[in-house]
Amino acid sequence: MNTHNKAPSSTDELLELIREPDSGSQPVPQKKRTRPVLQEKRDSPSARKVIFPAKTSFSLVRRGLQSQSVVIGVACCIEGLNLIRVDRSYNPPRIADFQHIPFPEGIDADAPGFAAFLKQNMTSFCGKVRRPEVWAVLPEGKVEISHIRIPKLPRAKRTAAITWKVRREKNFDENTQVMDCGIVGEAVEDGVVQTLAYVAIAERKDVSSLRSLFNDIGYPLTGATVPSLATQNLFATHYLGDGDSVCGSIFIGREWSRIDIYQNGKLALIRNVKSGVESMANALESSYNQTRPQSEIRMPELSPDGSGAVDQPASNARMDAARAWEVLFAKLLGTPLSPGPGAELSEDEVLTRITPAMDRFMRQIERTFDHFRARAGGEPVARIYLNGHLCLSHKLHGRISELTNIPCTLLDPFSSPIMADQPFLPHETERQGLTKAAALALSNKMHSANMLVPFLQREAQAVRQGQTQILIACTLLLAVVLTGVGIWQRQDITDLRTQLAAINTQVQKHGSMVTSRDIYGECKAEVDLAKELKKTGQVYQGLAVLGEISRLTPDDIRLIRLELMPRDELPGRPKIPQAASVKNKAPRYTLVMEGFVQGDVRTLEATLSSYLLKLELSPLFAMPEVPRSITEAMGEEKGNKVLSFTLNIDLLNDEEATS
Repeated sequence: MNTHNKAPSSTDELLELIREPDSGSQPVPQKKRTRPVLQEKRDSPSARKVIFPAKTSFSLVRRGLQSQSVVIGVACCIEGLNLIRVDRSYNPPRIADFQHIPFPEGIDADAPGFAAFLKQNMTSFCGKVRRPEVWAVLPEGKVEISHIRIPKLPRAKRTAAITWKVRREKNFDENTQVMDCGIVGEAVEDGVVQTLAYVAIAERKDVSSLRSLFNDIGYPLTGATVPSLATQNLFATHYLGDGDSVCGSIFIGREWSRIDIYQNGKLALIRNVKSGVESMANALESSYNQTRPQSEIRMPELSPDGSGAVDQPASNARMDAARAWEVLFAKLLGTPLSPGPGAELSEDEVLTRITPAMDRFMRQIERTFDHFRARAGGEPVARIYLNGHLCLSHKLHGRISELTNIPCTLLDPFSSPIMADQPFLPHETERQGLTKAAALALSNKMHSANMLVPFLQREAQAVRQGQTQILIACTLLLAVVLTGVGIWQRQDITDLRTQLAAINTQVQKHGSMVTSRDIYGECKAEVDLAKELKKTGQVYQGLAVLGEISRLTPDDIRLIRLELMPRDELPGRPKIPQAASVKNKAPRYTLVMEGFVQGDVRTLEATLSSYLLKLELSPLFAMPEVPRSITEAMGEEKGNKVLSFTLNIDLLNDEEATS
């Protein structure tokens, strides 16, 4: 834990400067005035508190995963450097560590030695976390934020429309400027639904300078933005509620103030007004001095020994600008105040004397809210978040809430219910300085405003990320399917092995197993039997042919001659291909049959055709053909006519008959 107990705070230095004897006689230059810092109520104002202990890393892989889940927010203020570490491994992200480091003498954000100061404290704060995401703040005066309206377009065309409109209306130059934008929501204008977007434009050299600063110290920047846009992260991570309603944020600064309006957690309007703590201090000074006549002013007198000035009664003393600042902060925030002009005033009296400045400031707020309400379609601001050291005054809360008729609360992420169970939290006086760093540390690379990675690049990254997620999902689905198939196949194999084991058990019960020699012997016996049957069939083939012809020949048909001839020797018979003859291995024969058909002359041809069909369907014959058929008279009676025919039919061998 780093402590800086011996380092004098800027509050003590300023109070010593104000209490010098000549501070009342010397006018305070307007541009050199330093804003008083609240006196810290903690024993060690810069003490580092670890809310969530850092996770120890036991491997490079685990350390890499830890680095990816850690985000560091870096923000500078007048008093010093504010650092916040957020752990994104929680949902929502948790503020795990915070530290406020006062600037040493001669060091500020613009000093030459700031880089070494920043590197030293970043190294100490990050510890073992290597290459975390680092987000820094850009000065608001160097970033121009405005809002534009474009037609309602698909997501792929919105960025081009915004860029085109910014080039036309803002004279945007890509060579010297950097632009970031974001979609706020939909707005209705003249009955037409349009898209409302914010646009942030910064000089490219300012962004490059900030990037180079962190690159030089070894902690490259992940993103950079302004507080108004960073506050969106507090809504997105639910540190300021869910952001569904319209909320206002008022930052009360030294010479100016900022009024922000957030709709659905998005910056919908921003306005800077020239009214701040300085206006209130001037009103207090003017009101107080009006009750003190000029003639009653008495200059400090020297003591008799000449050692110093003797304090005069403060009842008639007038108040200068520096004293007005001191009285304003001391009375509203309850910090100690040295004797002098205004010490006798109460908090209520101070609020009464700054009423003119407060009224002017409230009118600016009301005009801003009314303007937004007129453009947003009648949706009023439901809550106001106050930011700034002077806003720690509860009575100032009440006054602003009373004048605006809107509930007010501090812009304080540490008071969120998310942090309610954490024992180590910064004191209220420190939280205002750490809020800016906390909003930065809660940033997200894909969704938060970022001047280093503009909206166009983030949209392209979102598309690539979506495609990658789809690819990963498909791969995982395929892996699940293949795993299921593998499990099913393994189970199927197990079942088959179980069945095989059961069969083997049954076989063993019934006797010895059949060997290949036994199977070969059985096959040989079957082949020999087939050969014997074939020989027997060849011996009785003629008898079988005569029996088949006798069975198929009807009474109307008389056969005169039967002759068996080799098929190739029969003239006019088509030749058998050599391959078929070799395959069948048996000679083919043709049976030549001569005879006549008797009966009714009108049915002779039909009777012969029916006879041919029966022969063709027989398993012993094939390809019947009638080379000659003629009707002629038979016997002495010329009216008795018959159909004389010659018929050729092939005899099938054994292979053809069995097929």
